Amino acid sequence: MGMVTYLVRVSSNQLNEYLSVNGNIDNLEEELFSKTQEECSLDLEKSWDALQYILSGRSVMNESNIKNSILSNVVIGQEVLNPELDMGYGPALFITHDIVRNISKELESITLDDVIGRIDLKELNDKEIYPGFWNDEEDIKEFISETFTETKIFYELAGKNDEAVISFTC
Repeated sequence: MGMVTYLVRVSSNQLNEYLSVNGNIDNLEEELFSKTQEECSLDLEKSWDALQYILSGRSVMNESNIKNSILSNVVIGQEVLNPELDMGYGPALFITHDIVRNISKELESITLDDVIGRIDLKELNDKEIYPGFWNDEEDIKEFISETFTETKIFYELAGKNDEAVISFTC
C-alpha cells in the first residue's frame, strides 16, 4: 500500500482544542482520520514527497535536502500536535493560520508550468524521493500537476478562512 499524506484544514479554535488533549489520544486519532473523509481534507496520496521536493527542494524522507523556505511547510507542518499521537509514520504536525496565509500567497505566484518545469525524473530518482519509481514522465507530470492544483486550491481556501492545517502520514 505505501505511505500517503493527508492535509486537514481546521479552525484555530479546533486546533487549540486538539492541542489541549491530554491522556486519551484515541479520540483525537479517530477524529483526525474521520476528517480525511470530509471536504476539509486533501489526500496527497503518494505524491507528497515529490511535491514537497519540487516546491521547496526539501525531501520529507531525506532531511539532508532541506532548504529553508515557507514552502518547506506545504506538506508537513512545523510543530507536533501531540507527541503521544502516532498517526502511522510519526505524529500529526500543524501550521498556524498565519503560516497558512503565507503559504497560500507563495503558491499563488507559482504556475502549473513552473511546477512541470521543475520535474526532473533523474533527480527525483537520484535523491530517492518517495515513492521512488519515477520512470514514466507523462504519467508523473499528470500526477504531480493534479496534486499541485489541488494543493494550491486547498491552501487558498484555508488562507481565506483563516484556518490552520494539520498534516500526517499513514
